[in-house]
Amino acid sequence: MTLISTNFKGVIEKGDYESGDYTFVIKDVLPDTGKNGVYIKVALQFVDGKYAGLFTEEFISFAEKALWRAKSFLKAVGYDVPDGPLNFETKDLIELSFKCHAEREIDPTGKYPPKLKITTYWSKDYVPPTILAPENVATTLPGTSPGTVASPAPASPAATPAAPAAASADAPARPKVKV
Repeated sequence: MTLISTNFKGVIEKGDYESGDYTFVIKDVLPDTGKNGVYIKVALQFVDGKYAGLFTEEFISFAEKALWRAKSFLKAVGYDVPDGPLNFETKDLIELSFKCHAEREIDPTGKYPPKLKITTYWSKDYVPPTILAPENVATTLPGTSPGTVASPAPASPAATPAAPAAASADAPARPKVKV
C-alpha cells in the first residue's frame, strides 16, 4: 500500500465559489453537440481576487433559444457580432478575457454540487459608472436662473435628520445584458 500525505487547507471544491464580479481568461474550449444542438464547454481561469489562478467552467449553447446568451458572451470577449451569420474558430477564444457577474447556484435536490453561473457578461475594459451619493447631487437653487446649478448647502446639526439606512454593499449597477 502507498501512504499519501496531503493538506486540504484552503482548497475549494470545483464550482464552490461565492457570487460576485469576476475577470476570467479562457484557457480551453471544447465544442460538442447535445440534445439542443451545438455548444462549447469553456474552461475559465480566475484572473484576480480571492480565487486567482483557480478554474471553473461555463457552457455556451448555440441552440436557437440560447443565441442571445452566446451573443453576449462573444461580444464580451471582443467579437463584433453581426446581425446575421458568424463563423469563428473555437481555438481563437483561448486566452481572451472578459468580466462578468456570476451567482453561486445550489441544486435544491442536492444531487449536484454547487456551481458558479454567469448571469451577466461585459468586456474586460468595462468600468462601472460612478454613482454619486444623494448629498452630492447637483440641484437648481430656488430664485436662480434655470441654468444656475449648485450643490445643496450642508444642514445645521439641529436640522439634520436621522442617518439614512446603510447603503447596499452590492456592486454598482451594471449595464443590463440578458444572459
